[in-house]
Amino acid sequence: MSDNTEHKYQSLEGDTIRVLVGSDEKLFSVHEAIIRSSCDFFDAAMRNNWKESAERTIRLEHEEPEIFGIFVTWLYYGTLTGIPSDGSATEARLIPLFKAYVLGERLLNVAFRNALIDQIIEVFEGRPTTEIQPLSAAAATIIFAGTPSISPARRLVVDMIVHASDSDSLRY
Repeated sequence: MSDNTEHKYQSLEGDTIRVLVGSDEKLFSVHEAIIRSSCDFFDAAMRNNWKESAERTIRLEHEEPEIFGIFVTWLYYGTLTGIPSDGSATEARLIPLFKAYVLGERLLNVAFRNALIDQIIEVFEGRPTTEIQPLSAAAATIIFAGTPSISPARRLVVDMIVHASDSDSLRY
């Protein structure tokens, strides 16, 4: 067995922590070694002498369980699932990606955010401008309200808006 494979199995052998998500506190049990090595947020919460560390429970009451589920699936399998894949560049595909990106920002997980940026770009790749629907203000607000001003996701959203706009509408 290679060292890399052995390392993966060892991280599955350890303790789990309970993550209660949303107002209904949907339970996610996640291996501590995996989530701590992936997220500075969880590492800090479990490293310090906080109540969460003692109880081995972290509450994320303001997050959506479906969006946290996207993160956990990515954490274990390295794939982004739970996102509509109807083949079109619609907000139905983008909104969960945007919400997941904001979650990645809160959890301090750069690799997850990078995977989401790649997926957002893939939604638009190779599509003629006529097939791309402009983003609504509500969709763009998800990113702009949930990320810092230097966020690459903000730059991407601006690029998406410009790309989907009719070139005549940009003239003065």
